[in-house]
Amino acid sequence: MDERPQLKQLIDGCETVSRVVPSHQEEKLEIIRDISGRLTDRVLAHLPPAQAARAREIRGQLAAQRPLTDDEAPPSLVDQFRERDGSIGRLAFVRARGDAKLELGPNLREYAAGVRGVPVAGGHHDAAGSDIVVADLLEDIERQGPKVTLLSFACVCVLIVVFFRTRARSALLLLSLASGVALMAGIATLANIKLNFFNFIVYPITFGIAVDYGANVLSRMSVRRSVAPALAEVGGAVMLCSWTTIVGYGSLIMSLNRALRSFGWYAALGEVTTLITAVVLLPAMAKLAPARAWMAKPGEVVAGEGSEDDQVTIRPRLDAREGSRQRHLLKTRSSWLSVAATLFFAIGVLTFGAAVQSTQDLAVRAASGAPLAVALGGAVWARATRARLRALARQDDASTGSSGGGGIGAAPGSGSSGSGPDRPPEA
Repeated sequence: MDERPQLKQLIDGCETVSRVVPSHQEEKLEIIRDISGRLTDRVLAHLPPAQAARAREIRGQLAAQRPLTDDEAPPSLVDQFRERDGSIGRLAFVRARGDAKLELGPNLREYAAGVRGVPVAGGHHDAAGSDIVVADLLEDIERQGPKVTLLSFACVCVLIVVFFRTRARSALLLLSLASGVALMAGIATLANIKLNFFNFIVYPITFGIAVDYGANVLSRMSVRRSVAPALAEVGGAVMLCSWTTIVGYGSLIMSLNRALRSFGWYAALGEVTTLITAVVLLPAMAKLAPARAWMAKPGEVVAGEGSEDDQVTIRPRLDAREGSRQRHLLKTRSSWLSVAATLFFAIGVLTFGAAVQSTQDLAVRAASGAPLAVALGGAVWARATRARLRALARQDDASTGSSGGGGIGAAPGSGSSGSGPDRPPEA
């Protein structure tokens, strides 16, 4: 305390079991016996009768003093210093001043630092308690929170590039997502919604959820090769999906806990801003960008979505052998991707659980969940492969129907429209 005067404004005192059961009792009893021995009858004879009687009473009380054990002390006073194994004397309670204002971050950190590494009996000991836990959480969030947030954003960027393939589409989607998150942070700052160790997780959650809105809008615009019709088809579904999430976050706003309220406000605000950028900003940027940069080529599947008209009318018909080979290849790929996704999901659950149990480093925990991201990518890839397989099946059905009703390129009303290899043309 003398070396750090600022602690006097935060720490009121320290209580030990010696407040109830005196320490160094033998030394103290030796002093008491010495005082009692000095109160001889010759000394007391020089005192007035009343004082001499009181001195004899005190001398008797001093002579009756003996060592006090823990079991003789009142349990209501001793139990707070008793550990689970029954031992007493190794616990101490540090009291903060009433005006310490530990709800302020700098005061809390200073208080936590002051009760750590306290020299006692040749060793150094750390204090424990709710204030210390909160101080550690704040320190971990400040040190590892930015790393985890950047790591989650990087993973989202990688998935966008993998599934949208072209730089133009990936850039459009990332600009939409980044704009929505920037709006969320700006409005939260203006509304004085502060970031804390509880609601900082809103950023990784928003990255993962909000990118879905722009991805659905962009993929539909790409395969439709237009903006307004695609937005009319998918805009309502995207807004309904976001609305259900906003309702869920909105229920937290009614909580009595301020941390839950701040999380609800932050998350709901992120949903609104990212939805606006997905259905307003993203189509506007697509209209300004060159059309060939984000439009899908005929028959191209974008993020697992393809145009049925393109797959039926524009793509050339495959012969039976080539179609069979492609279907077999797609079935094999889909099966292996599903198996790999399941395997990586199991590995991800195990590694993430082991990391949670073994380390407090948030970056290590986030990295241990990488197999889960791989499993998600494999599952989406398998879905896209199955969509491609269904598209081939629809193409074959359409080709078969057109060849059965009339030859490709046959003129209407020609005599070959109903003939086959085993049926002679009618006269």
